[in-house]
Amino acid sequence: MREETEFRPKPMVMIGERPILWHIMKIYDHYEFRNFTLCLGYKAEMIRDYFLDYRTHTRSTRVALRSGKVEYLGDASGIEDWSIALIDTGLDSLTGRRARRRWPLSMPSGSCSPTVTASPTSTSRRCLRTIAKGGV
Repeated sequence: MREETEFRPKPMVMIGERPILWHIMKIYDHYEFRNFTLCLGYKAEMIRDYFLDYRTHTRSTRVALRSGKVEYLGDASGIEDWSIALIDTGLDSLTGRRARRRWPLSMPSGSCSPTVTASPTSTSRRCLRTIAKGGV
């Protein structure tokens, strides 16, 4: 994996045509979790750009060069109905510090380091926070 992560963060390493991060989010989507918060640090721009340009990556387009108008072709029903908050926590922040910036009162200092959170759709009452255990 070293060759892949020299120029991109691990969550953006491709599996097939999609990054690892998308596959993880798709698993949550299966259980009706569609609101995500991503705490971004190292190479945040790659993750941000992927989701900001998501429709361009996943659909055919027609571009009018003179006007700059972009038309997305085909049916949008195959695009995930996700809401993603992209929180920039700083390049030099360690995982624990990113967690404290995002959830300053909800977690004791150094106890664990969340990297992705997912919340259920409004029709579900479940709530989940994915937490990767690690030292700070």
